[in-house]
Amino acid sequence: MVKVKQTIVIIGMGLHKLLPEEEKKKYKWTGRYKNLWEMEYMDCDPDRDPEEIEVEWEGDGCFDDMQDLLKFGGCEEMEEWDLLDIYSRECDVFTGEEEKYLEELSKKVDVPHQIGTPQLKIKYEDKGFYHAHVRWYDYENGRGEKE
Repeated sequence: MVKVKQTIVIIGMGLHKLLPEEEKKKYKWTGRYKNLWEMEYMDCDPDRDPEEIEVEWEGDGCFDDMQDLLKFGGCEEMEEWDLLDIYSRECDVFTGEEEKYLEELSKKVDVPHQIGTPQLKIKYEDKGFYHAHVRWYDYENGRGEKE
C-alpha cells in the first residue's frame, strides 16, 4: 500500500507579515509560543525521587522538540525568546517554486540570530496528519480544530 504524503508549511509571524494579502489567507493561525522556560523545567517530587530531574518539552504537531522550535524562531537559547505566533497550511501540491519563494522571503525576516531559514518549516507527513496533530483556528469562519 502506498501512503499519500501531504506538505505542511509552517511559518512564523514575521514571515506571515511579509506575504501578500491573498497569500496570507491560505494560512491558519496555529498557536502562540511564549514563556518557553515553562515548557522545560526542573521538577522535584520527593515521593518519587529526592533529586531534581529536567523535564524536556517533547514537541507537538509542528515541532519535534525545543531545539527544533528555537531553530525555527532563529534563537539559540530560550531566554532570547519573547513570543512567536505560528501559522500553517496543508498542501496536496507544493512546488519547488513556492518553496524557493518562501525561503527567499524568510531571509528578510528580522530575527536576533540568523540560523538556517528562520520562521519557515516544511514537513512532509502522511495524509491526514495536519488535521489529526496540528491545532489551528479559522478566524473568518469562527471555528477551531484540536483546541
